[in-house]
Amino acid sequence: MYTSTGEIEVLREEYESGKSLAAIAVDYNLSYPSLKNYASKNKWKKGIIKNIAAAERVLDNDEEIRKKKNEFIGKIQDEAIELIGVFKENDCMDKDTQGAVKSRAGALETIVNIGSKIFSIENNSEVVARKINQLAYNKQLELLEYELEIEKLGIKATKHKIKLDKENLEIKKVTSGYNKLKDEEDVHIG
Repeated sequence: MYTSTGEIEVLREEYESGKSLAAIAVDYNLSYPSLKNYASKNKWKKGIIKNIAAAERVLDNDEEIRKKKNEFIGKIQDEAIELIGVFKENDCMDKDTQGAVKSRAGALETIVNIGSKIFSIENNSEVVARKINQLAYNKQLELLEYELEIEKLGIKATKHKIKLDKENLEIKKVTSGYNKLKDEEDVHIG
């Protein structure tokens, strides 16, 4: 496969975003078997970027809902504290005040029930599932960072090998030239 490093990165991003190798080969006029071998050899993973982006969207939405839920719970708590204060301040309430407090408590209970349904207040298994999803997302990011680091090390090792190969070639040229000169001197002396 004769493409530059920049082009290879573009191909990899497209594959890791979910595009098929066949479609990439057609789009860039490449040999499918060569591209498939290269992708396999370099451990490309189809759709990995798409999966990470989807996980980020879920987590972002989850965080937004959690903020709204906490705001709702805070308002309900404030209302309940105020209602408790009314009870404490009025030891001897008249029937009208008692009726108003009961009505307000009933309305508060109704609002709590509606809020629970809207914000789907999590039970223990839902909390565990959310935490497992968060851990899986974090592990996926760690794996991607690890693979990128390995790739960088591989590129550095390849560059170092190329440099050593060039140095060895220069040494061979110098040695070969020296041996030729020595042989020529031996011929002229002899």
